[in-house]
Amino acid sequence: MSEGRPGAGGRTGILVGDKLAAELGLHTGSTLQVKRRRFTVNGIYHSGIFFEDTGAILDLDTAQRLEQRGADATTIAVQIADNVRHSVAERALKRALPGTQIIGTADDAERAGANGQLVRNVVTIIAALALIVGGLGVTNTMAMAVLERRRELALLSAMGWQRLRIAILVLAEGVMVSLVGAGFGLLLGVVGAGLLNDALAVSAVVTPHVTPWTIGQGLLIGVAIGVLGGLYPAWRGTRGSAVELLGGT
Repeated sequence: MSEGRPGAGGRTGILVGDKLAAELGLHTGSTLQVKRRRFTVNGIYHSGIFFEDTGAILDLDTAQRLEQRGADATTIAVQIADNVRHSVAERALKRALPGTQIIGTADDAERAGANGQLVRNVVTIIAALALIVGGLGVTNTMAMAVLERRRELALLSAMGWQRLRIAILVLAEGVMVSLVGAGFGLLLGVVGAGLLNDALAVSAVVTPHVTPWTIGQGLLIGVAIGVLGGLYPAWRGTRGSAVELLGGT
């Protein structure tokens, strides 16, 4: 069930699912911004499929320009003739277009949505584990470095350095180690994601989204890991008597 169509009335328009419209408070005639471009809502539709009703529809030409995909298409609607069985049409499409995901029933759509949510959850868990391992790695590296250089730190203390200054020195080293690691990790991640995307031939479905902000987020996370991982080694480096450490007693 729908009303209106994209571009109706000669204007750049968009159709919005009823669930998305309710969430954003949209109605026919409202304005919706998509990737910094404003569209007039020409109609509200309801398909009964959750991921469609929480989305929007643009004409193919406009969508391709927005995504800079040339003549590519990620979703193609197929109308099956009355005398063709659904299972026969699905098999024919899979043979003609290998690797294409066929969504022909509400159950297929639900499984596709559940799989996408599962992938996002798995990625979140892996990222959290990577951050924990990274923090522990920085802590272990800096703790060993402090242990090996206790006499040097004690000498600095004997020369008049305050404990806070020594702690900041150790903490800054941990942050630098994390920043270097984050930089190499981001570089490998960007290059590896592009190569993996090409190797699996899934660029029509998913592509890496790398922006200055995402790179900045990665570097900020690296700084945070460096600070958290360097706190204990920084505190450990200020413990103990300089006289005892230098005298070896």
